[in-house]
Amino acid sequence: MKTKFGSLFCFTAVVLTFFVSLSAEANTFPADETLPVQHLIQKGGYTLYIRHGEATIGQDRPDISFMDCTTQRNLSDDGRRQARAVGDFLRKNNIPIEYPVGASPYCRTMETAAIAVGKENVIPVPVLAKAVRLNDAATPAEERRQIISDITRLLEAMPVAGSSLTQTSSPTNIHRCIRRPRSWHFS
Repeated sequence: MKTKFGSLFCFTAVVLTFFVSLSAEANTFPADETLPVQHLIQKGGYTLYIRHGEATIGQDRPDISFMDCTTQRNLSDDGRRQARAVGDFLRKNNIPIEYPVGASPYCRTMETAAIAVGKENVIPVPVLAKAVRLNDAATPAEERRQIISDITRLLEAMPVAGSSLTQTSSPTNIHRCIRRPRSWHFS
């Protein structure tokens, strides 16, 4: 993948998590409200990082298999509505997307992406699932560095001119893979 490293801030991919959560009462974006980033992302040139929709309560089984959705938490009905709302937002606002859209191989992230942009436009990106290993104290330091490096490279890939790359995953530790200016503050 071709990457570009900015000399000023060393942050090249603007990651927009405009799908952190939608309230249970409002499963669509307000029609008369413009998101502050909307006009920027309409021009393309960004990596759009979309969190998967609301999942069912519980935990993934220890013997999780990405090929068997019964071993993991899946989207709830609200999560499916949220995914439709994201897809509707992207289409309604003419947000240019570079296909295929990458998604973590967890069923809930693949389904979120498939509902939002169409199943035929989604491919699994296994490295996104490795972010959960960053939570495990038993993960060796070298493996942690490699995971961070791999995900950072993915998020910093330059999209085709006039479009945006889209990745769908869980927010788990993804912040460790994003280089940002020191002046940015997150609460």
